[in-house]
Amino acid sequence: MFSSSKTCNCCGHKLKSMPLQIRTWECPNCGKLHDREEICLLGLCFSWLLVILCWFDVLVVL
Repeated sequence: MFSSSKTCNCCGHKLKSMPLQIRTWECPNCGKLHDREEICLLGLCFSWLLVILCWFDVLVVL
């Protein structure tokens, strides 16, 4: 399972574990503050963008 809500999008540091009730966290490596809800929402938006692009046959695979 991909743990995107536990991975820092600035430096790539990945936390080993985090209880689900923790909604915000600070990266111990670079200090960036993260909101797990925001990370999840961005991931869903990106996924839907890919679906729409594929649907309209716009996505170019490199």
